[in-house]
Amino acid sequence: MFHQLRFFLLALALLVLFLAQACVGTNRGEPPAKAVTKNGPAVKVALFLDRTGSWSEMRIKPVAAEDIKPLLDLIAQTGGEIAFGIIREQSNRPLVRARIDPPPVKPEEPKKGNPLKDVEERAKYQTLRAKYDDDKRQWESDKDQKLQRFLAEIKPLVDQEPDARVTDIWNAVARAELFLLEKDSSAAASQHSYLVLITDGLETASGKPVVLKSQAKVVLVNGAGKIGALEPLNPIRFEGLEAAMRWISATELGEKKNAEYTH
Repeated sequence: MFHQLRFFLLALALLVLFLAQACVGTNRGEPPAKAVTKNGPAVKVALFLDRTGSWSEMRIKPVAAEDIKPLLDLIAQTGGEIAFGIIREQSNRPLVRARIDPPPVKPEEPKKGNPLKDVEERAKYQTLRAKYDDDKRQWESDKDQKLQRFLAEIKPLVDQEPDARVTDIWNAVARAELFLLEKDSSAAASQHSYLVLITDGLETASGKPVVLKSQAKVVLVNGAGKIGALEPLNPIRFEGLEAAMRWISATELGEKKNAEYTH
């Protein structure tokens, strides 16, 4: 009887020791449930549409406000801002803008490990997940309102007849540069900038060339194979807007193998 009791006590001691080691070591290196911080760069895009008389020679299909939705979808994923303007005889005019915060990031679900810790970690995760769900619903609502308002505001500009007799390219670039140089302290620590110009680049307003301190990538869209006054900016050239937007999205989302462009 004495030997049986001693064996039982020894087994119990070993079990307690095993559980103690599990509490300390099983989850070693595995962080508890927590929210994930998004560190990717924000995206800023300035887009200008030519509304001058040379539009008919650009060999590009008409552009509608809805056509730029892929850029809006990109900014909704990365956070950032888009600005829209038109190129006419006087292009240095206020831009239509929409800024979108990065979406909330789903918390990491805790890994299964020590049974004694799982219940506590699961409760923490459920609290974080409930907050994420609330934040995501609010973010979706705010995002949809901003983007719908943006599309409604640019529609009258996009729908203007391309009848301007003078093409003021460089004032459009200067206005875009002011926008792209702005820094938003509430956005991501870094940002990627793009200047998209749907034009043949033929400057007839005698404007002065602009040096881009923003280091924005310049994207030129037209089907006429023209660069015009924009040659010093070394633009990346596309035949159509859809391909240009696809390349920007692929570049930012890490899908360069699907990006189609010519330089």
